[in-house]
Amino acid sequence: MRINIRLVGVLHGIMVLGLIGYHLLRGSMYSRRSKNSGGIVFLGIGLIVVGFVGTFFGNLIKAAVSRQREFLADASAVQFTRNPDGIAGALMQIANHSKHSYLNNPNSAEISHALFEEGRVSALSRLYATHPPLANRIRALLPSWDGSYDTGTVASYADTAASTEEAHLAAVSQQKKARAILGGVAGVLITDAIINQVGNPQVQHLDYANTLLYQIPQPLIDAAREPSGARAVIYYLILDKNASGRREQLSFVEASADIGVYGELQKLLSVADEVEAEQRLPLTEIAISSLRQLSKNQYQLFKSNFNALIALDNKINLLEWALQKIVFHHLDAVFIKGKTPKPGKKDLKRFEQESALLLSILAYSNKQEGIDTEAAYTKGAEMLGLGTPLQATENISFEALNAALDRLVQLKPLQKPALLKAFVACITADKEVAAIEAELLRAIAATIDCPMPPFVGKL
Repeated sequence: MRINIRLVGVLHGIMVLGLIGYHLLRGSMYSRRSKNSGGIVFLGIGLIVVGFVGTFFGNLIKAAVSRQREFLADASAVQFTRNPDGIAGALMQIANHSKHSYLNNPNSAEISHALFEEGRVSALSRLYATHPPLANRIRALLPSWDGSYDTGTVASYADTAASTEEAHLAAVSQQKKARAILGGVAGVLITDAIINQVGNPQVQHLDYANTLLYQIPQPLIDAAREPSGARAVIYYLILDKNASGRREQLSFVEASADIGVYGELQKLLSVADEVEAEQRLPLTEIAISSLRQLSKNQYQLFKSNFNALIALDNKINLLEWALQKIVFHHLDAVFIKGKTPKPGKKDLKRFEQESALLLSILAYSNKQEGIDTEAAYTKGAEMLGLGTPLQATENISFEALNAALDRLVQLKPLQKPALLKAFVACITADKEVAAIEAELLRAIAATIDCPMPPFVGKL
């Protein structure tokens, strides 16, 4: 909304002379005749002429913004329906009508941006079009579209995509899965390639992320897409592997959670397979979208239960911390007043101590033979020009880690990728990334609002 208001202000400034001229001319048509009316008419015409350039370019800007929002609307429709073929089919149905319907009302321009397709025509239709061509919108949804508007072909695209995906999944061996990396599977990586991926996802990352979604057990995916199930999924991810510890956690959920959550959790335990390391973050992100639908009281109870489940064994590990940090960072901004993140305005050089602390934690997690902790730390520190030495283990705690991340959120947006690149250099000093390193790195990235794409291993 803030961007919309600012855009309205900018456009009004560009078009103000033409608008004043238009209103003067229009007002003179309905006013009584007088000796001054002719002057007002000429003044209005003069302002319209002088303001023509501003009016012309202002309308161009409005049309361009509207076209981009149509693409965004299509993308949002696919996000919520998970059905790009259905959305593309609806657009094809519109295109199939050879007799295009237009609005002839002189005030139709006022709602042109709210229509599903172009509602008016003019000599400058292509420049002033508020909607992109249907062909462009369909191709954005179906990249392999052949240009045919036969809606029957949509099903064939879906079948082809499904068969291709099945063949691809069948070809991915267990060994390859073990070497691919997203939030945690060890794999051989090209360091420079990963560094260049920060803030720059490529096609292979999208393909791999799509593959991961197909590999996550379907009961977990289904549960994560509704609020009660989403709470159960998050609890499921932090259940103790030890039988006695798990029983204590389940008893706590049964006694403390909202009605239905315990039943969902029991259902998941009976039908879902164990979640692999690379599936934790995608599943968490799906659940977070559903958890946004909770009421404030429901969220407070969920947060309290989440913290209690982690604390039951009187210890917290990095995997639990990473999950906790990601979930609370995104949901506190929704449910807690004043927690909405604002764009940072501070330079990276002001956070030398915080950067050194995070680099030290990542360096200590690098346990491969042939590379010492100091060397891994130095790899990242050199990229940031840090003079601070590797932090001693007694100075490292989850409290210090949380405080450092809370301060690093204040970084200027364009400086956050530089920080993450240094972290990547640190954990890839031994040319491999362990599960804990990748999940920790992506948790840090998500917390400072600079998410990283999936790490695709060298298979």
